[in-house]
Amino acid sequence: MTRSTLILALAGVLALAASAQAGTVTQALWLMGEDDPGATAGNAVNATGVDSSGNGNSLTLYDEWWPVGSKPEEVPANPILATYVAPGAGAASSLAVSMSTGDPMYYYANTVSLGADHGIEMWVRLTNNGQRRDAFWSSGLGIWNPSDQTINFHLAGTGDLASFNYEDGAWYNLAIVTVGGQTTFYVNGESKYSFEHSGINGGDLTVGGVSGNYSPWDGAIDNVRVFNVDGAFDPMSDLTLSMDIPEPATMSLLALGGLAALIRRKRK
Repeated sequence: MTRSTLILALAGVLALAASAQAGTVTQALWLMGEDDPGATAGNAVNATGVDSSGNGNSLTLYDEWWPVGSKPEEVPANPILATYVAPGAGAASSLAVSMSTGDPMYYYANTVSLGADHGIEMWVRLTNNGQRRDAFWSSGLGIWNPSDQTINFHLAGTGDLASFNYEDGAWYNLAIVTVGGQTTFYVNGESKYSFEHSGINGGDLTVGGVSGNYSPWDGAIDNVRVFNVDGAFDPMSDLTLSMDIPEPATMSLLALGGLAALIRRKRK
């Protein structure tokens, strides 16, 4: 293998590593534990969730009972029952956040910069307990469980637009993506509903509940990512359909390792 061929091969491999989820640009990434200081399975969650994208869009825990129309208070004085948990066998993620209906709190994000084409995705897990639970809301668009065996996609003023039956204890990737004025609800990369809509609002993002309503997500949430869409969008490659989210540096090292193996094979 010549030197020029090696250089071209290296460039190609690194480009491949950089192109993972190339159709999206991450604006906020909340791993729900891995980068939160001192986070350990079994411990109460931190009052602030770290944005692992480096853009400074932290999540802050609020009391759900603040009066509608007033500024929400910081973390309430009552004990925080939400805890960090291990996602379970087979999950590459090492921590998730488990919330409880006995703890009326939700996460509110700092304002996230979003373009016209954008989206949010998250991993969720729950077991039917006969109570309403909210996973995500933004300007009237929501993902929630209305006390039965379904997870629904909702538009305020209209009602539920789509729903699917979930299995107790199973993890699901849920996403709301807007491209070209068309907003689509995805479950594990599969489109469930699409309609003309401007999408979510980067200045109004709640995770694990909804302000002014006692309906926290009594289940687990993991790897929440908010992103802009750059060019064509392919849910199967641009959504994180594995709970493993490699860091860019890790992907480059994997790429270099693969190239080194290729070179060794050529020399034999």
